[in-house]
Amino acid sequence: MQQEQLKSAAGGKTNVDKMAVREWLHANHRRLVKVRFGPEVAMHTVDRKGDKLRTIVFTSIDTLTVEESHVS
Repeated sequence: MQQEQLKSAAGGKTNVDKMAVREWLHANHRRLVKVRFGPEVAMHTVDRKGDKLRTIVFTSIDTLTVEESHVS
């Protein structure tokens, strides 16, 4: 969704989507983090304490596809 659509759907309020995910650091180590999309055009990874680990800015990207996989 475009950021404008997200804001208009929320009645002018900013909208933030969150997902709890497993971040793979290397072959033998992964950690639980939360991924936040919004309210600006960026994706943030946040640790369990709420501290921001990294931010990826998508200002020059029109479409972003996020692929969700399940570990069985």
